Amino acid sequence: MAEPRESNGADELARVLWSFAGARVALDVADPRYEAMSSLAFARKYAEASAQARAMWCAGVWDVRALGHLLYGHFLARGLAGLPWLLDAVGETFSSRWDDVGPTHKKREHADAALRWLAQSVLRDLQRHEKARDETWAAWHADAGAEVTRRARGQAERALAAVTARLAEGAAVDRLAHLATWLREREAQLDADERAAAERAEAEAAAAAARASAPPADESTPSSAAPARTVEGSAALELLLRKLALFEALIERGDLRKAAVVAHDVQQTLAQFDPLLYLPKLFVRFFTALSRYAPELERPLAELEEPQTRALQRLYQADLDAFDQL
Repeated sequence: MAEPRESNGADELARVLWSFAGARVALDVADPRYEAMSSLAFARKYAEASAQARAMWCAGVWDVRALGHLLYGHFLARGLAGLPWLLDAVGETFSSRWDDVGPTHKKREHADAALRWLAQSVLRDLQRHEKARDETWAAWHADAGAEVTRRARGQAERALAAVTARLAEGAAVDRLAHLATWLREREAQLDADERAAAERAEAEAAAAAARASAPPADESTPSSAAPARTVEGSAALELLLRKLALFEALIERGDLRKAAVVAHDVQQTLAQFDPLLYLPKLFVRFFTALSRYAPELERPLAELEEPQTRALQRLYQADLDAFDQL
């Protein structure tokens, strides 16, 4: 299995996990090391419990009851970035290394309990920090982008197949499946965010190109757009007034395709609140023009989902002036 990139204590685990060359040592539940590990975990001192598990493992005690604490310590040290290796280790344990680990008595039951706890603990931390959007989540998010998440999701699915083959329908299978689902959903969200960022960059580039190619405004010639309206209110209200003025100007110029983009946006805005209750006269000219040209606007409005018009809509959202001058 591949080793994590940075050289730290968590990465050292990747090098020593299966490197013990001596005879395996059976774990006795009366072993004070086992009692210490269990007590630390019960007290939620998970890093200390992981250190105890690692000491046992390096001494030849390859036991699934220690492995859960051992791998959870790796997750605490590395966060999201450590999940690909952690899940690869789980898959290897339940496939090619199954015969190398103990205990010999009730191995499946102990393995199910250990992995159930590990998967549940990891998923709990992921969901808690994701919901809080705290400093830990910000650090994880910066350190584990779409590619790391994609690898973790792949390893989770392979680990799930290996675990299912050993444990059938144990509780660990269910918890690991939930973790795999969380990773798939995060991967999909990160992919969507990347596409949205690329589309915004494309729209901004188109807006910049439109501004660069637009002829300089002639101050002696009145603008084709309706004159700016002064209103006391929020920036959002001022932007809405600009959109209304632009719609009227586009209608006057006969540019119905662009007018349909504006009309669609204004209608969506109106669907979310009711300014007509407070500013009834503000929209008189808009609705008058909209009703007068409704038959002509019907086809452009129906074409708003086509790729060419979607690009026009993105330009409209990115830069109203560039949209008007295009």
